[in-house]
Amino acid sequence: MDAIITIFARIGYYLTTPVGNRLSYLYDYRKIVKNLQEQVEELNDMRMDVEQSINEAKRNGKVIKVTVRKWSEAVESTIAETDSLIHKVNLDKRCLRGCFPDWIARYQLSKEAIEKTAIVMELQELQPREDIYITMPPLNIEILPEHLTPAETWAELVTLGASTSTTNEKSRAEDVIS
Repeated sequence: MDAIITIFARIGYYLTTPVGNRLSYLYDYRKIVKNLQEQVEELNDMRMDVEQSINEAKRNGKVIKVTVRKWSEAVESTIAETDSLIHKVNLDKRCLRGCFPDWIARYQLSKEAIEKTAIVMELQELQPREDIYITMPPLNIEILPEHLTPAETWAELVTLGASTSTTNEKSRAEDVIS
């Protein structure tokens, strides 16, 4: 007898859990939307910080990384999508001449808000924290070979520069004479 009760209890548990999850979209509607708004505000603040860093890097002549630009574009599109969703929520649709809330619309909007909240939280985790730009070497400066120490490199450059300048001068003088 205990085995049968245990089996029915387990079946009841497995049947009520999905129903409870679905009903949470309805009775946690306001909380879900408020959570989405808070996450979007936080993401917007992060976007503003990154945009300031991007503008500062551009003023200094730095090249912005592709991943940072893609993150910024993804954030802008996500914020636009969530703003339209929040606008739909604020319409507060009702049925039966405004007497009752429209449960179907609330269910769909709540479900969509949970999905958007997950996307917003993922973008928050992917926020570029440092190194938003690529440091490019200054123009007209050659990058030194890695296998040489700085002292050897300078000595080689000086001797190489002296030998190339004398050979260039000799070739110019021969061109002038001939």
